[in-house]
Amino acid sequence: MSEIFFDDVSHLTCRGTGMTRTMHLGKLLVPIYRFEFWKKAMDILGLGYDNLIALPIDEEFKTDIAKTRHIVLRLIEQESRYSVLLAC
Repeated sequence: MSEIFFDDVSHLTCRGTGMTRTMHLGKLLVPIYRFEFWKKAMDILGLGYDNLIALPIDEEFKTDIAKTRHIVLRLIEQESRYSVLLAC
């Protein structure tokens, strides 16, 4: 219940957006199977969940390179800053 409520107001909190309203640090791209770990890390570092992008994985739990490429190209088109972290 509380997680559903948090999703509704996360854009209003530092936990959701981080300190990026003034700093514009970019996005962090991580494999989906480690996503909960990175959500916690983004919270502790004050970088915000909104700056975290989950990358799809294949049947061998490796980052799906083709889908990741599509995500990165979309970010470039949106002129978003990003940092890429891949764990294959």
